[in-house]
Formats: sequence, C-alpha cells, structure tokens
Amino acid sequence: MQVLYRRPLERESLEVRYTSAAPITAPSFNRTGDEAWILVNGATKPSVQRMLTSGSLLPVDSAALASIKGPFTALALSPDGVRVALIAGQQLYMAVIVYSDGADVSGDGASSGEPNGSPVGPAGGLGSKATILNVTNIRSELQVASIAWQDPLNLLVAGFDSSTSPYRIVFSIGLDGRRRTALSTKGLIGDVTAIGAGTPTLVAFEGRIWALVGEDSSASWETAGSFGQVLTGTYPFYPR
Repeated sequence: MQVLYRRPLERESLEVRYTSAAPITAPSFNRTGDEAWILVNGATKPSVQRMLTSGSLLPVDSAALASIKGPFTALALSPDGVRVALIAGQQLYMAVIVYSDGADVSGDGASSGEPNGSPVGPAGGLGSKATILNVTNIRSELQVASIAWQDPLNLLVAGFDSSTSPYRIVFSIGLDGRRRTALSTKGLIGDVTAIGAGTPTLVAFEGRIWALVGEDSSASWETAGSFGQVLTGTYPFYPR
C-alpha cells in the first residue's frame, strides 16, 4: 500500500490525499505549485491523477498511454501545464495535454484510487478536463532513469548512452528531442538516479546530493552540503 500525503505549511499534521495498492510516482508540480500530477499503477494499467491544493483530485484521460510498453516509472508536468514527459521501459516520452470542459468529479474526503472534490481547471475555471495526447518516444538511444523540467522548453534527463559516458549522466533535451546537450561530467563517480531542476541543478548519485557549480566546460559536480559537508539523500527537489 502506498499513501500520498499533503501538509499545508501552516500545519504540522499530515493529510492523506491518495492511497493505492499499486505504485505511485513522485508528484510533479506546475509552475505556481497549486497543482500536482501523479501516475498510478505504471506496471500494468497506468492512470494519471491531478491534485489541486484546494483539495480536489481529478482523473486525467490517459488512454493514450495504454499502447506504450512499460512499466511507467516517472511523470513530469511541464511548468506551463501543457506538456508531460514520461519514462516507460527506460525510454523517454513526450506528450501534449489538452484541456476541455466536461470533467465529472464527485466524492468527499481522502481518496482510495477515486477522485473527490470539484472540477477546477489549471487557471481556476470550473469544469476543466485534462487529456493526454500525442505520446511520442524521443531520444530512443538513451536509457532514462529520471526527468525534470529545466524550463517550459527544455527537459533535464538522467540517461545512459555508452558513446558518451560510462555512467548515467544529465542531458538537456529540447521539446522535440532534436537538441541533446550533455551537462558536465566533472565530479561524477556513479549513475545519476534523480534530478532537481533549479539553481543550481541538483542530482543524486551514490546516496548523496550534488550540485552543479560553475558554467559550461568549467562546471563540476560538488557536494550540495554547506561548507563542503556531505549531504546524504536520494531525491533532490525544488519547491514551487
């Protein structure tokens, strides 16, 4: 059983927002931080849910994912909320999100795989339904483990390409996949397992959190702890 909690900053208590017998991906937030998406049951029957800070939980029409060979292991909502990146079978996919009226949402309290609350769109409009469309595999040469949006036009990807590095490193990839730029590998001593997109860029490898210090060819990965101290962790994250 996996449980997703919500905790408003002004409180110390946790609120149960979603429970599932199937795996749940880490929540991915929009630019303003008032909406997060999760992917549930990525191994057999993937479904996507939208969670609003108001308390509503809305199902996303994710029928387009059914034809993709999984398992799905990650979902990243673009900051502007119009695209979603996914990892399925260690491959990177990009999809478009279309919003329309007609969501049918009901219920109350915490959810057990069911939505509750009132339908609210990304801009606060009532009756907004989200649909995932045009799922496309990009940069198929990469074996991908983690994704995070650098900005609305660029995605950071932890991927392995034997022609580039013996480790899983970080790439910056454009929306259509045509542009692929490897970030510095100086200081990397293991496979990158997670990315935190922000300033500076953060990654996890070898059970520690590292920060990209410097620019361009002179940049290197250094411990993210204060005054050079080791910072242990597995999932760096920037709040929105």
